[in-house]
Amino acid sequence: MKQKELKHYPILHRFLTKIYIELDIFEIEDMFALIEDDRVRSYCKCADKGCASFFMDSNRELDLSDDDGMYYYNTDKGFIILEFFANGNIDVQALSYEHYPFKDELIAVYNDKPYPLKDDLNAIEDIINAYFSEESKIVNTIIVD
Repeated sequence: MKQKELKHYPILHRFLTKIYIELDIFEIEDMFALIEDDRVRSYCKCADKGCASFFMDSNRELDLSDDDGMYYYNTDKGFIILEFFANGNIDVQALSYEHYPFKDELIAVYNDKPYPLKDDLNAIEDIINAYFSEESKIVNTIIVD
């Protein structure tokens, strides 16, 4: 199974970091450790242009009482569902927005193709900030026992 560490996806890495911070899911040390351990396992290949969903693995097991569950993040630019599993797997459903900032990067890097912005940190930051510039609204945090 082909897997690449999250650090190979600079836009996706910053996108997830921003969502984790906004949702206040983890202690900051745990969040950065988890992001360092995460690897993209696969991405959704459905024909829906509004889908940028992907799946990650981690070597880090999660404490079910604190971190496991489903979290919903909703903006006028898209809808994100994060589902955490005790074994460290994370499913990220990114729906209802055709231009998720990480979608092209995710597909290119996963398929071993070059992505032109990989070294342009200013452009990456601008891309991420544009997604989060609108008023964000967090809806329904559900913790799974």
